[in-house]
Amino acid sequence: GGGYSFFSGKDASRSYVTGCFETHLTHDLRGLTREQLKDLENWVSFYRDHHTYYRVGRVVHKPIDPNSPIPPPCNDASDKKS
Repeated sequence: GGGYSFFSGKDASRSYVTGCFETHLTHDLRGLTREQLKDLENWVSFYRDHHTYYRVGRVVHKPIDPNSPIPPPCNDASDKKS
């Protein structure tokens, strides 16, 4: 696949906005900034409304336990995929 095949079959919402592709491969959006959430909304809108891209499946995952810790910030450059 192309450059976005990395995102296939998983919900990588958090890593999409943080750039942390090793530790933030999760659908847990707790702790993200308003700007990051807006970036996600724009991404969803782009693919939802685009005539070239279409939905081929759906990722089903367990709900986030509200008592679980929020993923820590990614400050380590080694965690970012180049």
